[in-house]
Amino acid sequence: MDFSRLDEHERIAFRSPLSCAVLGNAAGDFLLVPLDREGYPLTEGEQMKARLSDMEYCGIFGYAHGFAECQLQPGRLAWHAMNAARPAFLDFLRDRLATPEVDFLEALYRLEDPRQ
Repeated sequence: MDFSRLDEHERIAFRSPLSCAVLGNAAGDFLLVPLDREGYPLTEGEQMKARLSDMEYCGIFGYAHGFAECQLQPGRLAWHAMNAARPAFLDFLRDRLATPEVDFLEALYRLEDPRQ
């Protein structure tokens, strides 16, 4: 694939194994759309909700090799929607990156130290 022909939004989507597009509207609502699955990423209900809510594309979040990045569309709507969607993207990453090993280490860290 010739990446030189892609814009920055497309580059983030292609190089990030975990990425989400963000749709937003003037009412302050947003929809996080995971782009790492096969097929179309929205259900018919989500598509209808986005259309009825006048949502538009605001930007993309991506995560690769331990680093997160984002690219916004120009304008205030995109800035507000991406800012509001940031915690949801972090929750998305936490859920996708969770492994039994991480859960075990977190539980081990929470154990009381008997030496004290």
